[in-house]
Amino acid sequence: MNEGDHVIEPLFLVEVVAAFVREFAVDPQWILTGQYDANTHRQSLLIGEDGTAIGVRALRLFVQQQYEKARNGLQFPDAADVGVAGVSEK
Repeated sequence: MNEGDHVIEPLFLVEVVAAFVREFAVDPQWILTGQYDANTHRQSLLIGEDGTAIGVRALRLFVQQQYEKARNGLQFPDAADVGVAGVSEK
C-alpha cells in the first residue's frame, strides 16, 4: 500500500479536532476549513467549559456537526460546467 491509499476516518478526525478544541481552545471551524468563525469559536468555548464526560460528548457532537456542515458545504463543479476538454456541455 502506498501513501496515496491512506484515508482519514471521519470519526478519528472528529475525535482529534474535539481534543484540540478542548485542550487548546481553538475554533473547530478554523481547523476544519481554514476560516475563522467567532460564533463557532465562542460556542465551542462555552461547551468546552464542562469537563465532565457529558461535556466531552457534547463538544465531540458539536465538532461532528461542524465537520458535517463543512463537508456538505463543499461544492465541486461538474466537469461539463467548467468546460473540460472532451466532456460534452450540458
